[in-house]
Amino acid sequence: RNALFGINAAFYDIKDKIPFMGFCSNGYINDNLIQNIPFVIIKSGKAEIVKNLNQDVVNQVDEFFQVGPLLIWQGQEMKDYSYFKENKDLFDRYIDELPAPRSVFAYDENHYYFITVDGRSKESAGLFLGELTEFLMKLNLINAINLDGGSSTTLVYKNKVINVPSGIPWKMIPKLERSVSSVLLGFTV
Repeated sequence: RNALFGINAAFYDIKDKIPFMGFCSNGYINDNLIQNIPFVIIKSGKAEIVKNLNQDVVNQVDEFFQVGPLLIWQGQEMKDYSYFKENKDLFDRYIDELPAPRSVFAYDENHYYFITVDGRSKESAGLFLGELTEFLMKLNLINAINLDGGSSTTLVYKNKVINVPSGIPWKMIPKLERSVSSVLLGFTV
């Protein structure tokens, strides 16, 4: 409530449904965090993408959540998703096996970007990560990271869903919002 926008955020452990995230402001730190997978950190109301989270960073931020893979890092296109292939337990199937709905958090020097790509429907097949990155590079972004997309891909603006969620494909329910483990919200200041 009262958020200007919201987008689905962190991955969660398929086995126990706990998101890969932590809230430092209230002392919660999740034991499920995975080495070598990037994070989004929130500090003093500002978000930033970091490659690796260490204890020094944890002690200085309000919240963080684990996502990926990185699509753009310091203005350079990222093409190596091997760290996700090595963690197959994170996903029902490899993250870039098929074109899919996608959710992205990105920024340039002046703006944050929250982007969704619809997919798994007659109207839109979705994108492979490379196709998504190619599009993002045209925006001259500094950093961009893949959020937990797929069936979770949902972007809300002023309390209205503005994309077309793909629904719950394994239950054959199209165009339905899906429960998610975490969201990134934006508020006007």
